[in-house]
Amino acid sequence: MFRKNNMNFKDFKECIDNLVEMHRKSGEAYKLKIDIIDYHDEYDKAIYILWGQILTEQGQDWLSWYLYEKDGISGKPRKDMQAWDKDKKEICKNLKGLHSFLVENSYFRNLK
Repeated sequence: MFRKNNMNFKDFKECIDNLVEMHRKSGEAYKLKIDIIDYHDEYDKAIYILWGQILTEQGQDWLSWYLYEKDGISGKPRKDMQAWDKDKKEICKNLKGLHSFLVENSYFRNLK
């Protein structure tokens, strides 16, 4: 029997907050002329695989859009980068909006 397995917002936020913090620390190290980006490759691959177990392919696309195109990974998403639903309503404006969008569109995988 399958059940809806939507990650609750608290856990979702904690995961994203940790990614934001890791990104911030990497940026701080880079300012000190320490380039640790290459050391994160395996970690990034592991996180991508884990998100793939939690989100559908479309859900992963939206998460990536939010983190990297909208720059949510900085902790301060760009206000000028916007997305709209079919009814011309802006979606994924912030982390709460992204989570709601993923839940409403069943982008969290159904797990046993």
